[in-house]
Amino acid sequence: MTFGLDRDYTERVDRRRVWRNVAWFVALVVVLNVAVTVGSAIFEPSVEGPAGSSFVTEADGVAGWRELLQHLGRDTVRLRERVAGADLDRDTVALVVIQPEAAYLDGAYADAVERFVREGGHLVITSGNPIASRLLAESRLANGTIGDTRPLLPAAETEGVDVVTFDGDLFFEDTGPGVPLLTSADGQHAALAAVVGEGRVVMISEKSAVTNRLLAVSDNAAFAVAVTGGRNVVFDEYLHGYGLDQGASALPDNLALAAGVILVGAVVWIWAVARRLGTPEQAGRAFPPARSEFVRSLGATLARSHPDERAYGELRRHGLDLLARMSGSREAAGRQADAVAARARVTGQELAALRQPVASAEDAVLVGAAVTKLQAYSVGKDA
Repeated sequence: MTFGLDRDYTERVDRRRVWRNVAWFVALVVVLNVAVTVGSAIFEPSVEGPAGSSFVTEADGVAGWRELLQHLGRDTVRLRERVAGADLDRDTVALVVIQPEAAYLDGAYADAVERFVREGGHLVITSGNPIASRLLAESRLANGTIGDTRPLLPAAETEGVDVVTFDGDLFFEDTGPGVPLLTSADGQHAALAAVVGEGRVVMISEKSAVTNRLLAVSDNAAFAVAVTGGRNVVFDEYLHGYGLDQGASALPDNLALAAGVILVGAVVWIWAVARRLGTPEQAGRAFPPARSEFVRSLGATLARSHPDERAYGELRRHGLDLLARMSGSREAAGRQADAVAARARVTGQELAALRQPVASAEDAVLVGAAVTKLQAYSVGKDA
């Protein structure tokens, strides 16, 4: 059992430990919330963001394409849900998918887009993704600078277009079932058109011609308008990460899993280092015991020790000296000494214990009593 300052110090240390653990937990929660907030901000509309997004006004975004269509009176929609759940009118809508991100594109999504096209939809898409590979499987890409391109054959998607400028490094080496729409002077095809089912697909080798950076160059703006076939345009933003979910639910599965693992680990760590619940705290501070209690406990400790002449011999000799002095003799024996002891009310048993070595606890008590009485008698006699 701990008393006084030691106990008070221990309690203060325990309280500091508890508050330190609480502070760590609060800090962890704050950090996780900041991480979720930052992660969610990635999926919110911004001037910065994924390349090919109609939300993005930076060089690689296509926000300018959408604004151009709106200026011409076209209805535009930013799709933030899966195509399978959207009510798209296949007769009046052109779906635009520019450089989709693989993290949001799975087989079921590709199935839904293919179904949209085959049932009469109009799709404008860049190459190099599972949807494009499925719809024009026989076309092959190659690396190389394209530069300026021109329409190879008359088509609705190139009406009013003379020169379209690209600055990417992909072109169609083999068009497969597709018809070339734009071709460079070196014979490199930058855009294809193909009929798939009852719908039509326009595939661009890469996005640069319709991005904000090149939209005002050459006849790129005219191509961006014509390629949608005169329809209302739906920009697929779900494939850029702009889903309808918000907060933690908007995070990719791998990031959400990582956050969950960190949270569980933090809870386990806090549980491991925190102090377990014990007995209830006392209402007030515990003070040292009273002095009388201390004396009694010390007496009990001494009583449990084995008394002998080495411990009590000096006390016994002091008593004999008192007795000899008051009796007027050199020895504390004889009738005169017995008479003095009797006047001091020292019992025979106490006197006998005083005259022999201490050998037991009882002898020590008797010697102490005899000395106390002789001391008191001596003081009274001197007074």
